[in-house]
Amino acid sequence: MAAGEPRDGTDQGTIARVYDEHAAAEYERLDRSLLHRAEFVLTAELLDEFVAPGAEVLDAGSGPGRYAEYLLGKGCRVGLTDLSVDSLRLFEQRVDRHLAGGVLFCRQGSATDLGWLSPESFDAVLLMGPLYHLVTLDERRAALREARRVLRPGGVLVAAYVSPYRPLMKAVEEGARHEVERLRAGGPTMHLEMQQYRGWPREAHATLAEAGFEVLRTRNLQGFAALMDRDTIESQDPEGFFAMLRATCELPDLLGATLHFVCVARRPDEAL
Repeated sequence: MAAGEPRDGTDQGTIARVYDEHAAAEYERLDRSLLHRAEFVLTAELLDEFVAPGAEVLDAGSGPGRYAEYLLGKGCRVGLTDLSVDSLRLFEQRVDRHLAGGVLFCRQGSATDLGWLSPESFDAVLLMGPLYHLVTLDERRAALREARRVLRPGGVLVAAYVSPYRPLMKAVEEGARHEVERLRAGGPTMHLEMQQYRGWPREAHATLAEAGFEVLRTRNLQGFAALMDRDTIESQDPEGFFAMLRATCELPDLLGATLHFVCVARRPDEAL
């Protein structure tokens, strides 16, 4: 067990309950503000680049399926799994009937245990929440191991992470020295009754490499805007705002200076 990790691991029951209670809010979250829209837009651009139309995709930790919907609209076939039954039900209620034929399955489950899926059965895997909800390194390793197992050789993983950047800056402002020391190395924080693991890109890259992935791209999703106040952000022209984020989101020295970042990694072509 790494320093600072909870002894009992992730409370997956609490995660399921909280997201059951907030399923509709989570579906709407990516439209809530310009900053949230930027998160979706910059992630969707990576999906356009790395997930081909017609690909078979596993969205593990799908929530209510915003990215699954997007990929279905590109002609992909998508299977969804999540801890939250109500999130999956909301997806089934909202998905366009013209896209529903591309849904492979919609099943409750954990990203750490995909044993019901055959090896090498997907062209791409999305982990857009599990790697920051799983609070121990062993659990994150298990999710990556399962993602690699179900990926076809040459397949891609798209994985989202939460950075310690903003809470670290807040701790500095408040003079909370012990919190600064804790967050500078990454660690859990609380959000909506749940612990979230916050880690830096260097750790994400190391864990991905250890799991047998080749990291292709890393992109921060909010960057400099992570410390801007909402009114200032909302006063921006959307396209100009997105363009400024694009111009800075892959600068190596700023990858962790954000709320969220996304890594795209590839399972090499060699056999398991």
